[in-house]
Amino acid sequence: MRMIALKRYLLLVTLKILILCTGVLPLQCYQCYINPPPGQYYNTTKNLCVHFDYSEKFIVDCPYSTMCMKQDFSLKILGGVTIEGVLRDCASQKNEYHDFQNGKWFPKMEVLEPYEEGCQEVDDKASNGVQCYKCNPEAVPYDTRPTCQHFDGSSRFLVDCDTSTMCYKRITTLTLANGLTTRNEERGCAQQTLSGDQKKINGKWVPVKDIYEVYTESCQETQNDYQRATKTIDCYCRGDMCNGAMKRNLQFFTLISTVAIYVLVR
Repeated sequence: MRMIALKRYLLLVTLKILILCTGVLPLQCYQCYINPPPGQYYNTTKNLCVHFDYSEKFIVDCPYSTMCMKQDFSLKILGGVTIEGVLRDCASQKNEYHDFQNGKWFPKMEVLEPYEEGCQEVDDKASNGVQCYKCNPEAVPYDTRPTCQHFDGSSRFLVDCDTSTMCYKRITTLTLANGLTTRNEERGCAQQTLSGDQKKINGKWVPVKDIYEVYTESCQETQNDYQRATKTIDCYCRGDMCNGAMKRNLQFFTLISTVAIYVLVR
């Protein structure tokens, strides 16, 4: 209970800072649950969707959303009976990641825009994932594989990306005061899922992860004005193991350049 109270307090402080800095209130949406949240029960949860009445008790602030969402579900069972349900909430748009600044990795958060305003029918069929190379710029406790510094394109770096249709590679370059540069790489599955969705499957409400196509197959450079010494290139590609091809291409280019120089010198 203390942890829940602390989280609510931190959220309230965040909202107050947002209001003071921007003078703009966060988006407000209706929120109701299909099932009670963990630790609560049907007879104690007040904001279940079956009791939704458009009153203020269902209104919540959405500091990490720019849109509201509503999901209508229907399930046909034997006897021609149709069971229907509705879920309301803030659109799940929060994406957390790590960014390299001043020689260190810092946790970051951004609000993605993966949705278009409107309604659409969503197919529940599972999407086939891809195989990507995965490695971190630095050692992390939960991952025993070698860092990207030891990347060699071998199978020990391969992972199955069940919730991704693309792979990614991030190259971060830091220019030091003496003119030297340091380079770090990160490889993995493209982040294409947002938590919080529920659907009725086989008569039960279960959490699901829909895959969103929010990236284009290309590389894009990012450079902050306040952090000009750090340059980040994010690359997204389709196809198994495509985020390891860039290294092989670089090696091939280096080989061709070496041969060309050798021929010219002779």
